[in-house]
Amino acid sequence: MTNESSRKTDTLIIGFGLTTIPLIRELERTGSDYTVISSGPNIWEQLEAAGRLDFDLVSSYMSSVYSFELARTKNTESRFPTAREFHEFIKRYKADHRQKVVEDWVTEVENREAGSVVHTRSGAIYEANNIVIGTAFRRKIHHSILNYDFEHARGRTVVITTMGDSANMFVSKLLGGDNRIILVSNGFFCLDKLINHHGVAFALDDVEMHNVGNISGYLYKMVLPQGQIMASSNPRTSKPFLGSNLYMRYPFAIRDLDLTPALNMGRGSPFNPNLPNGLRITKYWPIDTYKESFEDTLEESIRSGYLLNDIAYLIDRKIVELWPRQEVFIDRENRVLRWRDQVVQFDDIIESDQEAPNLPPITIERPGQPSCRYEYYYRDCFMGLMPRDLPNTYFIGYARAMTGGVNNVSEMQCIFTHKMITDAAFRKEITRNLDERIAAYNGTQYPSKVRSGADNLVFYGQYNEIVARLMGIESKFSQCRSLEDVGIHFFFPNTIGKYRQRGPYAVEGMEEVIRSIHRSHRGFSISSTQVLNFVLMLVTAIVAIVQMFRADWIPLSITVLLLLVAFFGPALPLINTNSNRINHITNPLMVLGLGATLWLGHPLVPLASLGLGFVVVYICRKLAISRVWFNDLQFKSRPEFDQFYARYIETFRKVHHPSADDD
Repeated sequence: MTNESSRKTDTLIIGFGLTTIPLIRELERTGSDYTVISSGPNIWEQLEAAGRLDFDLVSSYMSSVYSFELARTKNTESRFPTAREFHEFIKRYKADHRQKVVEDWVTEVENREAGSVVHTRSGAIYEANNIVIGTAFRRKIHHSILNYDFEHARGRTVVITTMGDSANMFVSKLLGGDNRIILVSNGFFCLDKLINHHGVAFALDDVEMHNVGNISGYLYKMVLPQGQIMASSNPRTSKPFLGSNLYMRYPFAIRDLDLTPALNMGRGSPFNPNLPNGLRITKYWPIDTYKESFEDTLEESIRSGYLLNDIAYLIDRKIVELWPRQEVFIDRENRVLRWRDQVVQFDDIIESDQEAPNLPPITIERPGQPSCRYEYYYRDCFMGLMPRDLPNTYFIGYARAMTGGVNNVSEMQCIFTHKMITDAAFRKEITRNLDERIAAYNGTQYPSKVRSGADNLVFYGQYNEIVARLMGIESKFSQCRSLEDVGIHFFFPNTIGKYRQRGPYAVEGMEEVIRSIHRSHRGFSISSTQVLNFVLMLVTAIVAIVQMFRADWIPLSITVLLLLVAFFGPALPLINTNSNRINHITNPLMVLGLGATLWLGHPLVPLASLGLGFVVVYICRKLAISRVWFNDLQFKSRPEFDQFYARYIETFRKVHHPSADDD
């Protein structure tokens, strides 16, 4: 690093936007030397210029904004910002720091043993001890969203060969134009993004309760994902209770477990506390909660960008056709789609692709070795952040949250990177065995050794907790001083704000905001009562089996077999999955049953308690009193939802196709 005309800086940040602002704030706070280089509009600015900020986010407000923004607004409600609202939030913080940004384009980064040399389009050269890259992703579907003529898309046949949040948004914009929508897919995983539970709204990213896994990986996995995994992997067993599930009714929607290694979480070790990386999840507005949320303000809500995109309902009502990709032939040149005896002439096709980091060219320069081009692979970096082959380099924003907002992960990455840059002892501790750290992380997070383009998709709460432990700012049970503290530790979602209540990275007022959110969500009882329900069923089953053995009803061999079935069989997770909204009935029943067992000591008592609980759940499912958290079509079969959908389409046309009657 001897170029006399180069500009020297301790930290060079490439990319100025959503993911790097928290780092800039921390560097400002500690008076650290830094430079930011950025040029060109980001995707949000492109959407604004194209007039396409007409949708809402798939992650809730609490997981989409910065912790310090949450402390400023003191928002306690689980809601979803519109794209316009979110973009205004980003612009406000960008305006605070824009004067420090150098408008230029990085053409190459030369990584050396003791730092990096960065070349730009203007000819400027920078020497930096630390390089931070936060230049977002590039995706083919972004071009379609920016340029497709939705306003005049009427009576067209549109083929979509991908399924995800962007594709589902595309579907939502096509609904009002009498278009034929054909989804060609090899299966997908989708979840309701909002759940109403006894009058309180819970976003999907509210219910992950990752710290329960610190008590028991088995308990965590039995309660959280098992219902949906069983619906797709054990349909015959699941059908009596999950017959109204999307995957029961439409097997083409089931994604083969072997195609998505992350789905092996239903077949892997039940004791690993981690849910694996790599699961693509489409988050949608279920029509029942959409109706409840926006029925009285429908036109205003649609204008704001709240669009109905219940893919489960749309498939169930044949509004969207689902064709299996492995059986479909696509003639792109002649725009013809064939499946079995169906031949369709289509007008437009929206293609799938993998999102890829939009990195500048990076070369590795080492003494006595030829230069080589660096290629980014998530698994070759510690938590996608610290690359094995590029010392003092950090990639921020390339770990994506499957259920929560990218801010949850990127802000945690920012404060971790700040600590790496400013704390020499911490940096030495982390980097001295980086290869081992990468191997250990990958070993716990991936059930398969096969690399995937989805490796960067993480459960945000799990990711945040791992990074927080490295920094010593994790949530600790030993710090709890009240039952409320215990509830926050285990059931409050692991958003970035949870780790910025106290300590060196504390945000003023955050502790009060966290408590307010916890109270407004009734202690996140939607999760805690579900865990309690499973524990009570399991304990009751164990007591019944042990009592039968003690009464000489069954031999030891059968006792062991029944205990294994109770622990690892499908019955208890299935009943638990279907007990939502009625736990206030079933949980007291089992508590009474256990009390009666202690008093009477007869095996029939816990057996009767279990049987009564199962019957109550089964009847409530048939009467549509209970509701499965995700992909439940039973509620949506009511005529009121078809009537609401017709009203929604009429209102959507009024907003987005006002000239349709004149055509």
